[in-house]
Amino acid sequence: TPTTATTGVITIETQTSGAAAIDSQNIGVDIIADDQVAVSATVDPTITVALSANSIVLGTLATTSVNQGGITSTVTTNALNGYNSSALYNNKLRIDVTNDIDDTAGGTIAAGTEEFGASSSDSGNDIGIWSPTACSTTASTSNATALTTTAQTFAAATAPVSAEATTFCLLASITGTTTAGAYTNTVTLVTTAKF
Repeated sequence: TPTTATTGVITIETQTSGAAAIDSQNIGVDIIADDQVAVSATVDPTITVALSANSIVLGTLATTSVNQGGITSTVTTNALNGYNSSALYNNKLRIDVTNDIDDTAGGTIAAGTEEFGASSSDSGNDIGIWSPTACSTTASTSNATALTTTAQTFAAATAPVSAEATTFCLLASITGTTTAGAYTNTVTLVTTAKF
């Protein structure tokens, strides 16, 4: 077998069992050095994020319940290392700079305590996983993490995902002396693909 580029003629011969030639055929060959073909292709990076709503209404807060409300963030990305979804707020849930609902401090919110926080349906993030396992108003003490003006993760993946949905939940309760009024703030959700 030739090991370098060359051209030539190969003779193929049919023989009897006694090695006598019956017939033969000549074949022209051209053996080339550059016989390998490099194949390349590109897949563009993609990410889509869909929020189920752009507002969360906690309703009328009471001392007998932990009011909860949430939205669903659905992520699709082909990023090799997945994605992170984070949340941060502009300020406390408040009427004005002197009247606000305290950020939760102990990892949970109990009915009848003045606290505000967040939870997630996804585990392993800065913002703790919800418990009870639903984002609905309850009399039960509920897991909650204090929001800050620094982004904290509430959902993540380490590989490409398709339509991965996570519920981001906000929770609040009050005491009997929490100032009456309309409380508001703005929470920003940021999702970043990890290509």
